[in-house]
Amino acid sequence: HGLLKSLPITSSVIYLLFGIAIGDHGFGIIQIHYLEDAKIIEVIAEITVIISLFTVGLKLRLPLKDGRWLVPISLATVSMLITIFFLTILSHYLLGFSWGEGILLGAILAPTDPVLASDVQVQHPGDHDPLKFALTSEGGINDGTAFPFVMLGLGLLGAEGKQWNFFNWLTVDLLWAVVCGFAVGMTAGLVISRLANFVRDIKKSYYLEDFLTISSIAISYGVAIQLKGYGFLAVFANALTIRQIELKETGVVKRIFKRELPDDVLSFNEQLERIFEVVSVVTIGLLIDFHSFKWSYLLFALVLFFVIRPLATMTGMMKSSMTLKHKGLISFFGIRGIGSLYYLYYALNHGLKTDHSIVFIQLTLWTILLSIFCHGIAVKPILKATKTHN
Repeated sequence: HGLLKSLPITSSVIYLLFGIAIGDHGFGIIQIHYLEDAKIIEVIAEITVIISLFTVGLKLRLPLKDGRWLVPISLATVSMLITIFFLTILSHYLLGFSWGEGILLGAILAPTDPVLASDVQVQHPGDHDPLKFALTSEGGINDGTAFPFVMLGLGLLGAEGKQWNFFNWLTVDLLWAVVCGFAVGMTAGLVISRLANFVRDIKKSYYLEDFLTISSIAISYGVAIQLKGYGFLAVFANALTIRQIELKETGVVKRIFKRELPDDVLSFNEQLERIFEVVSVVTIGLLIDFHSFKWSYLLFALVLFFVIRPLATMTGMMKSSMTLKHKGLISFFGIRGIGSLYYLYYALNHGLKTDHSIVFIQLTLWTILLSIFCHGIAVKPILKATKTHN
């Protein structure tokens, strides 16, 4: 990993090329089918996003009352809605999708990725760079806030034979699922923090503290899913709560957590995140079908990257005091990746059956591929030039 970090491109580009090389368009060592292996692909992407969201939550150490939270919240709500709106229109008129298909595709491609954006992420809990904080937080939040609109698209398409009802979507898929996800995550974070304190003082077992915190990922995700909440939001809120408790309590790092528990868990999670990042990006490389490429896919992706994303982010940050340069960088670094892969395969495994199913798959995969190459090649030179200028 250290060797890859020294290259002028991001590591995800290398993983993607490796996946292509060992797939059907290379040496044919590994074969994976984008429909027959849909369940496996969904699970791989799901685990990757879960681990990444927990890692992201632990990195964000700013108090929740800090005004800098307004930017990522706006990006993950206002900007994301604008992105879905324009992607719906684009897919309808460029690709001939129905409005329901357009909303679903927009929800799949709207969220930015917390997994592949490591070079523009907050690097450690003390890193308060406004650009990195905004991008990291946005990726953590919008991987959950996009879910209601995935459900909206599936509902409009009559997935799983269910008749769509706006009131049910509004109350259950939007309001309840979002609130439930955050509530479960915050509760899990609070309980696990106090339980770690008990284990340290009573049981004198420090290794169990780490186990308790890691297991809280599964607990928060599983409980949220069982209660019809969004597990991604629960995992993110869980990690964020653990970090906020550490920040709030006087001397909490020493008093509640032995060996700075959140940071130990963060280090462990980063290793897991890298492993699953490799697996997920290699999987994307294996899934790419060069015979299916259409120029409309390239046009679609370019409009998303260079028209819709800047328009959406600039609108969302209209009242922000950030410099125009920072706003421009945020507009450019809207990386699409594993989150979109997960939502695609969630939809496929939950009743997405239209005449455009194959287009859904290939367009999403090609958008991710182009995003990885476009951002993976440009991110380090741009950040280096910006740092030199500063």
